[in-house]
Amino acid sequence: MRHDLLNHLNAIMGYALLLVEDLPEGPERDFARRIRQAAGEALTLADGLPRERGRTCPRLLLVDPAGDALATALEQRGWEVTPAATAAEAATALKAAPGAWQVVLAAPRQARSAALAKVLGGTPLAERCDGEAEDALAARLTELLSRKG
Repeated sequence: MRHDLLNHLNAIMGYALLLVEDLPEGPERDFARRIRQAAGEALTLADGLPRERGRTCPRLLLVDPAGDALATALEQRGWEVTPAATAAEAATALKAAPGAWQVVLAAPRQARSAALAKVLGGTPLAERCDGEAEDALAARLTELLSRKG
């Protein structure tokens, strides 16, 4: 349940960010800013919720506009995946909840984002390789985490 809540709050933050960037100055843009701020505060609170007992799966922020199938495949392999469609959405989530994810996995174009690199802190960034098998990717991510920790 915690995982689903974090996913929904990230989506709200992403859509609010798009509105803030697209709307002209005025009351609608101010309202979108308030939504984004409230979602960020809620995300911080939700991140403090206890995790399911006995569950120690690694947490991954997946930055990929077409990553739904990959997210499902990684979840089936024991990863807790939070999707972000863009590097800007991921950067917003990382700023709002630093330390919430153990690794960030990004599509090649998203992995090169300066905005994302600026907010990673100590969180490792892995670039998704085209055509990489899901089992090989999960093994590579697990190895990355073992070197980190």
